[in-house]
Amino acid sequence: MKDTFTTEYKAVLKFTERLVELFPEGTLLKGNHDVRAYERAKVAGIPRGLMIPYEQMIGLDKADWKLTWDYTFTVDANRSKWYISHTKSANAFATAKLLGMSVVFGHNHTMFKVESFQSINKRIYGVNVGCLIGDDRYAFGYNKQSIIRPNRGCVVILRGIPRLVPFDVGPGGRWNKVVI
Repeated sequence: MKDTFTTEYKAVLKFTERLVELFPEGTLLKGNHDVRAYERAKVAGIPRGLMIPYEQMIGLDKADWKLTWDYTFTVDANRSKWYISHTKSANAFATAKLLGMSVVFGHNHTMFKVESFQSINKRIYGVNVGCLIGDDRYAFGYNKQSIIRPNRGCVVILRGIPRLVPFDVGPGGRWNKVVI
């Protein structure tokens, strides 16, 4: 089946519903694609007030979830502070040094790495996480010409230590639900 905006949108709503079932409370980081509908409406001359709120658009309007551009939290195990954002720069490690706290940036289609340094009193991490989008997704159509494929995976922070979790990709560039 050909991937279209409509099929992707329906998949988002289904995924959001399942996510809220698993995690009744949460924080969702906004990204660059999350403002596309509003940008296109503006170009078409549609006032923002006539658009439904983003939370409603993605099916989180009745959930106990917070939507934000960035998020800072403390890991209880070692009292280390972490700053997480969709992205603020291409280099989480340099930003971690600037902020004096560990940093995770997503949206880096080709970067998937953890770097760290030890200051006088703490270890600080810079984590660049690959994206989760596949080559065949409608919203990622602009990447068709690139020879570098998306580096898919996530990061798990256990007791203040980040661990990369790469996803194995099968034929056709789809995740085969195997974690390496």
